[in-house]
Amino acid sequence: MRQVHKHTVTIACAALFIALADNPSTANSSLGKNDHWLIQLRDKTSFEGTVAASALPVKTRHGVLSIPLTKIQKAMVAADATSIDVRCTSGDRIVGKLIPGKTVSIKTHDGNVQLPTEKIAMLMHRAIVLDLGKDVTMKLVAIPKGEFQMGAPPTEKDRRGNEGPLRQIKISRKFFMGTTEVTQSQYEAVLGNNPSQFKHPDNPVETADWNDAMAFCKALSKKTGKRVMLPTEAQWEYACRAGTKGRFSFGNDNKDLDDHAWRDTNSGGKTHPVGKKKPNPFGLYDMHGNVWEWCRDYFHDRSYASMRNVDPEETRVSPYRVQRGGSWSKIPRACRSAMRARSSPDHKDPNFGFRVIIESDQ
Repeated sequence: MRQVHKHTVTIACAALFIALADNPSTANSSLGKNDHWLIQLRDKTSFEGTVAASALPVKTRHGVLSIPLTKIQKAMVAADATSIDVRCTSGDRIVGKLIPGKTVSIKTHDGNVQLPTEKIAMLMHRAIVLDLGKDVTMKLVAIPKGEFQMGAPPTEKDRRGNEGPLRQIKISRKFFMGTTEVTQSQYEAVLGNNPSQFKHPDNPVETADWNDAMAFCKALSKKTGKRVMLPTEAQWEYACRAGTKGRFSFGNDNKDLDDHAWRDTNSGGKTHPVGKKKPNPFGLYDMHGNVWEWCRDYFHDRSYASMRNVDPEETRVSPYRVQRGGSWSKIPRACRSAMRARSSPDHKDPNFGFRVIIESDQ
């Protein structure tokens, strides 16, 4: 039986602690199915289990309550606040609202506890941490397989003609996506140079064309032994939406965009360090704004009409490649989940960056 070591870190919520038990020699690798996690609150309520657990046990003085992770996940990715009401054989009852990107309110006989939903998301989904050398790492979170509606409905504000028709798309395999856009320190650790105009190690790399992004993927694949790639356009939108159906991954209102994105009115005319805005329900940062993100696909205005329903990728040759997400210089319309942009693969611009994925066989 291997020895278990627990590392405890304090996070933003003053009453909440997270501990992950792992083997120090594999601290930078993906979590295994038997790895252990523990959340302990100062009111003595605790949450613990294994990564593979199908339910989130809540220990109280009145017994152990079991919350199905599927219920939490479904609520987390809902477009609006969703009620949760779990009645347990112990007599305890869990009642509250689950709001994407905010908190889970859990009511027990020991009192109310507030648990940030993104912390549950990180417990529910395995993560990979790649060692890029030079004390630089890259974290990728697992995006579960599933189905979604790709594109924007005709009634969506600011919809463009190339964002339809709506298609029901199946992503048949889980994949891992970078929690942030590739940073300048990550790019330099892999390729040995930094083409960016707005220099800062934690800012997204920019002035990088599609060919640069592909070169980064090839070099990182060789360095790590993993299949590092750009996402397809379908994978990108599926991960951005994270189960939501609105204009943005957090809803429909432009006034809330500043909490999630660096864009024309709050960026000061430049990029910013990644991961400083609120994440989407999958724990991905800067899916709206900061820099446009390259995808693998060729761009065609009418791609949606002819794409396949399972794992689509546009391979018909055109002069352009797809970009998604908007950037630091763009208005809200350009930062929507369904917004499609294009550029030639050799076009360099301080608005252009990328993030990467690792595909899985599962």
